[in-house]
Amino acid sequence: MLMKFFNTKLFDQALNVCRHRDMSDWEGMKLVLLDAFEPQRLTSSLQIALNSVRMKNNEDVCKSAESASTIRDQLKEQTLVVFIKGLIPSLKTIVKSRNPATLELAIQVAKDEETELKS
Repeated sequence: MLMKFFNTKLFDQALNVCRHRDMSDWEGMKLVLLDAFEPQRLTSSLQIALNSVRMKNNEDVCKSAESASTIRDQLKEQTLVVFIKGLIPSLKTIVKSRNPATLELAIQVAKDEETELKS
């Protein structure tokens, strides 16, 4: 029900991006919108940011770990998006429609579909 509400609040480019897609869960909608609108940071800049996470004197371990975890998650999401964008159009459409949560799942879907297309 919440997703139906979100879908009614989309307009302009966000509406065009999501119009003909299944937006029944938040993760799927998030990936589609991030793919369309998030400025792409270079993987190298994310890696540098991850390497520069340092604990400050007045900070507890949780804060530093939270920063590292956030950057790691961004790297994972960006890697998944980059992989999907690099596929040939027919595979890209199929993999995106399956909405894989991880790079490993995306690779497996792409391999399976490639095998099926070749046979």
